Amino acid sequence: MFVGSSMAEICSSYPIYGGLYYCSAMLAGPKWAPFTSWLTGCSFD
Repeated sequence: MFVGSSMAEICSSYPIYGGLYYCSAMLAGPKWAPFTSWLTGCSFD
């Protein structure tokens, strides 16, 4: 719940298309960025 709330705050401050994917990739780091972006897309789409 806390992670989702903080991601929502970050995404709302940077209004870009695909902000949720971008924020999850930036929070995960370069090694896990592709996987977390994919996982976020599967979870929220």
